[in-house]
Amino acid sequence: MRVLKLLPLLLSMILLTACNSNDDEMNLTISEGLHGSWTLKEATYFMNSKQYKKGQIVYTFTLDKVTVNTTIANPPLIPQGTYNYTYDADSNTITIDGIKYGFKLKGLELDIAEPKAYIDAGGFFHFVKVKN
Repeated sequence: MRVLKLLPLLLSMILLTACNSNDDEMNLTISEGLHGSWTLKEATYFMNSKQYKKGQIVYTFTLDKVTVNTTIANPPLIPQGTYNYTYDADSNTITIDGIKYGFKLKGLELDIAEPKAYIDAGGFFHFVKVKN
């Protein structure tokens, strides 16, 4: 009888802990999670890094295109414009305008690596999502 009285409390606790809004953001497919606008936060080349202000360089991904908008001359990675892109889940790469980049998407953070970044011949770029 005592167990029956505690059952509603136990069920309430399970429901409250199971409903975490961050879970939805972390479990999106690549295409769902990638869609939206991303601002470049940091670019790293070998041992040098440069920080960027929110909105200086923004990548907006749609179903098959990415639009790069910038407020600075000569942005790193890709010039301002609109490009086709594809994602390859097997190699975890994204191809933008025919160039294949290393790619990692985790929640609201996106990392893109230039083709030769892992042998000190390219850069790493860290983005944060600004809107869907």
